[in-house]
Amino acid sequence: MPYNEAARSLFDAVPTTLNFNDPKAYTKGKKVIHVGTARDKLMKHKVHETVVTDVRSCEGTHFTLDRNGFQHMNEPTSLNHDDFSDSEVVKKRYWPEVMEILKKATGASHAVYESHLIRRSRWEDVQEEAQQLMQGEGGGGMCQKMDPLRATYVS
Repeated sequence: MPYNEAARSLFDAVPTTLNFNDPKAYTKGKKVIHVGTARDKLMKHKVHETVVTDVRSCEGTHFTLDRNGFQHMNEPTSLNHDDFSDSEVVKKRYWPEVMEILKKATGASHAVYESHLIRRSRWEDVQEEAQQLMQGEGGGGMCQKMDPLRATYVS
């Protein structure tokens, strides 16, 4: 949904900055970016000012995967906040819940999960680790610390 002033008055819209990774800055002609490597974490960003609408404020607006590329659902989980710190609990309890929600929403007969990340590290700590890996392994080493997502990937 394109943003305009009328939309801002109807919905909770927040001006923000989106960072898009600039793969040309670090790929050195390579077509593959290995997410999670030091080179990925140190990639330069193209910064774009925009307005983001909190879809929870858009009551009566129906977003669908087919039309909008995303679908907002409010589904309860059996996990509490602390459970998300335990990867085994997430795998055994949360992922089956998510797969059932996805099957119900899409009409799929089968769903498979691949992996999950728990992002708790500060951006500064990830940058420090990435700098050390760049010096020691040339940028191909995997960062062990995961930070909240700061950029989106475009090709």
